[in-house]
Amino acid sequence: MKRFTSSKINLKVCMKFVLLALVSLLLLSATLGTGFITHVACEQTTNSDPVDPFPQAGKFYTLAGRTFNWASVGGKNVTTGHNEELLKWSVQDIVGDVVLVNRTMVIAYIQPETGENYTDTYDIDYEIAMNRTILSAHQKYMRFDTTGFQRASEYLLDEDIGEHTWAWFSTDLYIGAYVLVGWTYDNNFLGDMLYEVVGEEVIQVVGQKQDCWMLRMPPSVNIDGTHARTETYWVDKDTGVPLKVYEECWALDGSSGFALEDVLVHTNIDLGQESTQPASPTYTLTVPTTPGFPEAGKFYTQYLLDDGWYMKGVTNVTWYDEIQLSCWVINVTGNEAFVCKIFWDNWLCETEGMKELESVAIYYRFYNIDITTREIIDINGTLYAVNMTSLTYVGPLDYTPYLVCDIGEETDSWLPTDLYIGANVNISWPRDRPNSLDNATYTVIDETIISTLSEPQACWMLHLPPTLSIDGTWNYTETWFSDKDTGVPLKYCCKGEAVDGNSAYVETGNLIATNVDLGPQTYVFPVVADGQTFQVVVVTNSTIAIETFAFSQGNMKISYNVTGPSDTAGFCNVTIPMTLLRGTPWTVKIDTIAVTYTIADNGTHTFLYFNYNHSNHLVEITGTWVIPEFPPAIILPLLMALTMLAVVFAKKKAPKPKPKSPFFNPFSQSKKLQ
Repeated sequence: MKRFTSSKINLKVCMKFVLLALVSLLLLSATLGTGFITHVACEQTTNSDPVDPFPQAGKFYTLAGRTFNWASVGGKNVTTGHNEELLKWSVQDIVGDVVLVNRTMVIAYIQPETGENYTDTYDIDYEIAMNRTILSAHQKYMRFDTTGFQRASEYLLDEDIGEHTWAWFSTDLYIGAYVLVGWTYDNNFLGDMLYEVVGEEVIQVVGQKQDCWMLRMPPSVNIDGTHARTETYWVDKDTGVPLKVYEECWALDGSSGFALEDVLVHTNIDLGQESTQPASPTYTLTVPTTPGFPEAGKFYTQYLLDDGWYMKGVTNVTWYDEIQLSCWVINVTGNEAFVCKIFWDNWLCETEGMKELESVAIYYRFYNIDITTREIIDINGTLYAVNMTSLTYVGPLDYTPYLVCDIGEETDSWLPTDLYIGANVNISWPRDRPNSLDNATYTVIDETIISTLSEPQACWMLHLPPTLSIDGTWNYTETWFSDKDTGVPLKYCCKGEAVDGNSAYVETGNLIATNVDLGPQTYVFPVVADGQTFQVVVVTNSTIAIETFAFSQGNMKISYNVTGPSDTAGFCNVTIPMTLLRGTPWTVKIDTIAVTYTIADNGTHTFLYFNYNHSNHLVEITGTWVIPEFPPAIILPLLMALTMLAVVFAKKKAPKPKPKSPFFNPFSQSKKLQ
């Protein structure tokens, strides 16, 4: 039997063995995807194509948002009304150094407290120099409400000439830079106001994370000395396009005010490479909400986008349709809800000569709906066809004959909440046109979580498989995402294709405003540990900063930060896989102070429930057992492989031994390393 005789040689062998072991461990760790550090998984995509700054002829972008108005009543701020708005900037042409720009605005005012509602449409044409100086401005305006046309006007905005537009900004900004921005009409501030680049942030819009400059106007008193305002723009670094606007206004005597937030929802502009940094919440405006839907005074507003094409001879004609839809429960009597749906619809098709605001339709539909069954008991409606270019309209047109076919069907104004996977739900398709559907049946195919107004909400997914239209000429498929707690539709996507292949469209809808409390938020945190992915779920009425979530394998601890309105109660219901972390007992701390909790399990997951008073808190949940760094199934083969490597290496490198005691153990050196 051969053996080692030189302690020097044995030391070298041991050191090389240790190095081999470390390299093997690192390679194994990389293969498993752990690298000794457990992390929260995320995905990122990039676009490395070059980007041209805005403005460019034919390019546009649309912001959609919400405003809530408040007044001080008895020492408390009470909501007095809501505005939902679409705002679009589009470049019609560029002539030399002058940009011809159209600014479209639609504002739907909903005041549940008084029952008032009206819709304002603005059409403003600008001539703007490339340096953002306004050379001319011409506005047209019309107002409609549920009773019909109210008024129209047209005039020049000479007071804005010489000021600087916010349609786009320079792309060579930096923190500390100052930018001039004018306010339309000069009824708040005379001339330009000075905005400072106060920081940079990443926000997610139209499905992409974008790097932004933050331009802020500090609180400033307006010209009549009665109100103060502050405003912030989030400006895309690559194009100069404002991706978000946030504004606050308040009376200096504290009697009233409002807050506004608009976010990019549609554009044909390449915003450039997607950011690789974590995104901050896009929506930060906190609008007062209360539970319950449908209840009198409750509403929600969606932004709908139709994008389609059709063949005209041998020409492929493209078009798109931007729609603002508000669903408003005017009152409830017994088991019957009186619901108003207001559609503002702007159809654009360059091939057909339809440009901005030349084909606007405003629909008012009134429903009587059984709250329990969702059955449509009665329905009527009116339509106005509006041309803002000529400031003319046709209407009111009685739309009721097209809608009465929906009586007896089940509304899409809200969906059931007592659903389950596999359940069937009937949803009415309006008008029952031959090339459309009647009362379609959807199946609950899944439950998921989507981000709505930057809050994660648990939803049912209701799916309509490919279904032929009444006359067999079109094929439709559609998916709804309905809030589990309220039944409010948060999102949907419909695809329609002509059977003959000559036309198709896709319609998407997303919630942009509501005064309905959608219930607790559901956060799902994927945790990767030792080559496995686990999901830690937190259901809470607080806001969790996603980037603060952490799992420490070494400390057997989960932690995250929560925030919420002061003087309100907060809670968390945390679901933890038993194969990831267990506690006998658990320790739950709020800001390092241990709190009591309620515990339950189902054999595979532990459920921890605890509460607290809202402010900013650090939550820490510590167990007593954690998934091993290397599972037992891996440790034994690893040790065997390392031992084999050591033996082979030692045999190759060892000098020829001299005869010694036959009782020497050749593995004694390696055993010390195990």
